[in-house]
Amino acid sequence: MPLFRLYRTAASALFLSIILLAVSYGYSTASDVAVGDTGRGRVTLNEFIRIGLENNPGIKAKRLAWRSTIERYPQAKALEDPVLVYTQPFTEVETRLGPINRSIMLSQKLPFPGKLKLKGEIVNKETDIARIALDKAARDLVLDIKKAYFELYYIDKAKKLADEKIKVFEHFTKAEMNNYSVGVARFSDVVSAETHYADAKYDLILFVELRRAAASRLNTLLNRDPEERIASVTAPQVEKDKTALNEYYRLIKENESILAADLAIKREGLKEKLSTYTYKPNFMVGLKYTEIGDPGISGLSDGGKDAVAVTFGMSIPLWSRKNRAVREEARLERIVSERNRESLEDGLNAKVKRAYIDMRSNYQLVKLYSDSLIPKADKLIDTVRIMYTNGNGSISDLFEPRVMLIDFKLAYHRAVSNYLKNRAELERLTAGFVLKEVATDE
Repeated sequence: MPLFRLYRTAASALFLSIILLAVSYGYSTASDVAVGDTGRGRVTLNEFIRIGLENNPGIKAKRLAWRSTIERYPQAKALEDPVLVYTQPFTEVETRLGPINRSIMLSQKLPFPGKLKLKGEIVNKETDIARIALDKAARDLVLDIKKAYFELYYIDKAKKLADEKIKVFEHFTKAEMNNYSVGVARFSDVVSAETHYADAKYDLILFVELRRAAASRLNTLLNRDPEERIASVTAPQVEKDKTALNEYYRLIKENESILAADLAIKREGLKEKLSTYTYKPNFMVGLKYTEIGDPGISGLSDGGKDAVAVTFGMSIPLWSRKNRAVREEARLERIVSERNRESLEDGLNAKVKRAYIDMRSNYQLVKLYSDSLIPKADKLIDTVRIMYTNGNGSISDLFEPRVMLIDFKLAYHRAVSNYLKNRAELERLTAGFVLKEVATDE
């Protein structure tokens, strides 16, 4: 008997501690669990994506980086600044026509014909790569927003189901206590019911905290206050993906990383072509004006006449070892970019295969729960109710199918969320949706 009382006291203490924990967090089984509205009503997934593309600082940074590369083109195509040299001798240098007072020279360096054009083409490729980097960042952001949105969808459903399970176990616990009071149930049955009830309360607390974390994650993607409330999200539609795996493999070539890698190969090819100019000279032309003073000698017809001269120069690509190294470096860089592209495509193929398998598996789970397990659990509830009404079965037999149905619904929503995340991942890997331009000029 003392052991019996100790067992009962421990179970009651466990039950009470869970209830107090729930109260301390400020949660109830109904009103406090409901998600607060922001006053703007429910926001759709497309609206979240629009807000994110407009406000995310990472997207703005990529856009500015792209715009900054555009400014490199006029720099690459321009000649070097001309050089103006002024010479003032400390002592006069005597010539036959008179002393040199001062001289001024203006010179301009000229690259070998075609060199500036190649530099401009290289910058154009870098600009295109920066633009693709912007698109990739936007597509990655869309994926992150979708994943956060679908996780919120699951948690909202899980919270409602947890609240429903609490009510089921609450009735079950009361029923077991009544049965125990009349000697029909054992005390262990009461303890078991109270434990399940406490577990359900803890699950609700857990889902509330997970909801806060998921909402903060979505808010940070939208560049909003992490604590800003997000109303219950709209339930997404679940449609079977009919795209074959081979088609996804083909669509990988539209991935921004692949497009950027292709442009990188072309850029390195241009750099390799530019490296051939190390064997070609650069030129310099100039104009020099020299002021000649009065020679102090009469009879000189050209005495004191200022001099004007044209200068011309060129570099001599004499160091062949250095020039060969420049060309070899450029060639190797091109090969590296080609190998990186191959490795990138192999990695994307593997990711597509993994996401495709996960997507199909989760869709099969969605269909299993929606078409088979959930309807069967519903039918089982009716069957057990009839049996219990006719005096067959125990009180636990009456409540177990209800808990089973809740667990099946929870697993169903988890599978839906995972399936939609897998589809979003495949969309990102294969550029499966068109990005809309969003004006974010600074």
